[in-house]
Amino acid sequence: MRASSSFRRLPALFAIVYSFFWSCSLLDQPLQFGSPRKEDRSGNSGSGSGKERQDTLLLVSAVDFPESYDWQRDSACGKVSCTLRLFRGGQEALGIPAGPGTTVSSAPDGHHIINRDLYTIYTGTEGTFIGANGIGLAHWDDREYIVGLYPSGNDIYTLGQSFGGGIAFRCNGREFFRDPEGIPLGGFGSDTYGPTGALYSDGESICFAYRRKQDDKTEIVFMRDGEQDGPPIRLTCIEVLDAKYISGDRTALYEQSGHTRLFSNGKSVSLTEYRGVRWTDASLISLGGRTCVAGQCFMSSSHSEGWGIGYGYELNLLDGSPEHLYFDGDVCLPLDLDDYPGCRFMGRSCACAIGGSLAVALTPRDESIHPYVTCKGVRQDYPVHGFLSGVAFQLPE
Repeated sequence: MRASSSFRRLPALFAIVYSFFWSCSLLDQPLQFGSPRKEDRSGNSGSGSGKERQDTLLLVSAVDFPESYDWQRDSACGKVSCTLRLFRGGQEALGIPAGPGTTVSSAPDGHHIINRDLYTIYTGTEGTFIGANGIGLAHWDDREYIVGLYPSGNDIYTLGQSFGGGIAFRCNGREFFRDPEGIPLGGFGSDTYGPTGALYSDGESICFAYRRKQDDKTEIVFMRDGEQDGPPIRLTCIEVLDAKYISGDRTALYEQSGHTRLFSNGKSVSLTEYRGVRWTDASLISLGGRTCVAGQCFMSSSHSEGWGIGYGYELNLLDGSPEHLYFDGDVCLPLDLDDYPGCRFMGRSCACAIGGSLAVALTPRDESIHPYVTCKGVRQDYPVHGFLSGVAFQLPE
């Protein structure tokens, strides 16, 4: 099954009607579903996806171990010195010492390509360290799991979940806001959040949302530039799936009494009551100017699970079970790892979308084969004894 035919329109019997308070019509234009697997050397990005510039550079991060070390067994469990590398356009641009004695981790989720820079996150007994391109930017004593990292000018903003519980929002390591009961929503691994994780911009503000328990209720708190924006949304619900600003509007997706409900424009509607579709692991995204839900769902009419995107009056289902969904404007590109047998995919940051296609960073299990990036049927090898940990595009200024 090829990705170009992976999305199908459900028959009328299974069409889901979403009675959104803010919308009573379909999208003006249908969503575009691209193919990460199609062998396309023409460079044609297809409709709905912007053109790829000829001077766009591919950025790739990699963790490179000594040749004598069997990193795939990792018997030393991160105790071996290595080098974190950044490649631009296939050429090495940066090498950063990592491992013991440094504040750079060899873990694939310990660094992120944001814009054109390589940011590092390290949490140890001496606290939390943030760096960029091998230069330290911030350090604080608390141990935090960083879920959001947002560079702005000369400042670096972070959202961290404390090992002892709660969340903290910081600028250059200085704490701006803390909630000891907070649990962040979104992160680097979510399909509808960008390379900055749970922190993102809405207008000119740096935003995030989180949930917390208050008495017998769940509260969803929205934050702008480190300050609470309006009263919390108080719910009696089983689970909060996602919450974020969409075009300035506080929007939340949650599970309540067996229904998936969407809060938007100050009102809540059920996405389940019409055709029995319940979203089980999904998040919010704006596509075609509309608020959409993307992820896994359960359909009671057929007693089956699937992946899809719900918007307007329709549900587009995806055949199979993709590892992740990627978005290039209004184009959705599913990643199916069955297309890449014998390879390791180290995390969501190992693929990105541009021009209607996916670039996928893969590390073969066979160590005699170099790790490589494939995009539009073209393969670029990287001479490292280790794994590729991320891929991104550097757009021309």
